[in-house]
Amino acid sequence: MGLGVARQLLIANRLSPESYGIWNLLTVACTYANYADVGLNTGLLYTPGAASRDKLNSLAWSSLLWAGVLGLVVGFCILGAVLITHRFSLMHGLVIAIACIVFPIGNVLVVIARLQERFVLIGVSALGTAALSLLFVLVISIDVSWSTPDAYVFGWVAATGIGVVLTGLAVNSPMVGTLNPELMRSLVSRGAPLTLLAACFVIYQTIDRWILPSILNDAEFGIFAFGATLGGVLYLVPTSLGTVIATSVLREVERSGNAARLYIETNNVTGAILGVIVGLGLVLMPPLLAGLYPSYLPGQSTIELMMIGGAVLFPMATGGALFNSTVKKRLQLALIAFAVILKASLVAILVMKFDGFGAAMGVLVSNVSFAACVALLLMRDPGQAISRKEGGHLARWYSVFFGAVGLALLLRSFADDQRPTTWGATVGISAIYLFMIAVVAAVSIKVMCKR
Repeated sequence: MGLGVARQLLIANRLSPESYGIWNLLTVACTYANYADVGLNTGLLYTPGAASRDKLNSLAWSSLLWAGVLGLVVGFCILGAVLITHRFSLMHGLVIAIACIVFPIGNVLVVIARLQERFVLIGVSALGTAALSLLFVLVISIDVSWSTPDAYVFGWVAATGIGVVLTGLAVNSPMVGTLNPELMRSLVSRGAPLTLLAACFVIYQTIDRWILPSILNDAEFGIFAFGATLGGVLYLVPTSLGTVIATSVLREVERSGNAARLYIETNNVTGAILGVIVGLGLVLMPPLLAGLYPSYLPGQSTIELMMIGGAVLFPMATGGALFNSTVKKRLQLALIAFAVILKASLVAILVMKFDGFGAAMGVLVSNVSFAACVALLLMRDPGQAISRKEGGHLARWYSVFFGAVGLALLLRSFADDQRPTTWGATVGISAIYLFMIAVVAAVSIKVMCKR
């Protein structure tokens, strides 16, 4: 995760806002390539008996072949769409098409390694791919003339491809199997529902990136995209926490049918931690932008709002396992579809009035609304209507989060607006902010212990 964040921040430093917007769109398009196999890798994971050696040997090679074929078909379709719509250049279309082949094969290999219980291999592969991708970025960044969106995205896909080849060699699965259509239909039918939900959520997170390029100028869109990147980095914090508690959540669901208490306790802490992280980010933002990203400085307010917008999804991120295990798939899909429509509408309307800042406001409002709906659904007792108790928990999470953010903005307002690069004032404000947070936390803990 850390290497991926470093890669994103380094690329933003090397590219102008105009070029960064192109890079961001390309990465979004390549992210969709993970779903080009239409759920085949997920279907393989949940195939009964797939973990047995004989069964896996009979499925592995055929699954890899079908992942490549499906990716090739989707890649050709995308390349055709690029040539027809002219949304991307031919080179961009080729890179996306290659990603549609490489990424699904890589996902199937990870599933095979997981079924073989070779978790060290999975970790080493992910770390090695991230390190190689960062190395490519460092090499490309040596010369300004090399630093283009095309070069960076090609380096990313190439690093992933090298990682896929090395993982495939390490998996060492026998090349036995054919392109059996019945096998493909079986795997896809089993994995498509889960994959559809994941793909829809990715669409929700990125729908704004397809609306804004035709409305904002290139620089404004690049600034918005950089803010979306920072918001995505913050979203990784509760997502990682949700992954850590997933096993405990699933165990509690199996035991009692409900893990709402664990979910509530997790978010009591997550909201506070994220609020402090975002608050520190807001205090440090002016000198950081002025020193490392000066061309993004005119859009500081948009970037900050996108950071907050990414963080407010924490009730959704921490509840991923609970959401998938307790909420019916049709309801999940309906919620995500409603959220996509709401976000697209708010962004399209507000950007007309307030430009990039308006689009960021639309993202913030839609994210809070979506996360709140999911959280209320996850906290309610099975078979019962949502009550004030659930609303009270939600209000407490966001009160703590926005309280920490508001305190940071209040303290920052005392800084010298004419000298945003003064690190002395920034460090001083940061120290005061952390001291005040520590005092509030100590008092809160003392009050809770008395109760």
